[in-house]
Amino acid sequence: MNIIETEEQYNQVLRRIDDIWDNTDNYDELDRLCALVEEYEAKHYNMGDPTMSYDYLLYLERSLDTIEKQDAFIEASFEDYKRHLSLTYLISELEFINKIRNTHARAKDGTD
Repeated sequence: MNIIETEEQYNQVLRRIDDIWDNTDNYDELDRLCALVEEYEAKHYNMGDPTMSYDYLLYLERSLDTIEKQDAFIEASFEDYKRHLSLTYLISELEFINKIRNTHARAKDGTD
C-alpha cells in the first residue's frame, strides 16, 4: 500500500502498527506505515498548530521525569527501611543471645 485512501485502510494500518510496534525486525515496515498514517492524518485530521501538542508532550515528559525521581526516592527509602528492619532484628537477636549467655554464666557461677 502506497497511500491510505479510506478510514478502513487507516484503521487496518493502525492495527498493523500496533502488532509490530515492539518488533525491531519490522523497523522498515513500521517506519513506512507511520509515514502513511501521518500523511492520512494531515489530510483528514488536521489539528492546526502543533505547538500545543508539543507543549503538552513537554509537560508529559517533565511529569514522567518527576514520577521517575519520586519512584527512585521511594525505592531508596524502602531499601533504607529494609536495612533498618534488618539491623533492628539483628540487634534484638544479639540482645536475646546475650541474655541467654548471662543466664548460663550466672547458672554456672551459682549466682541465680
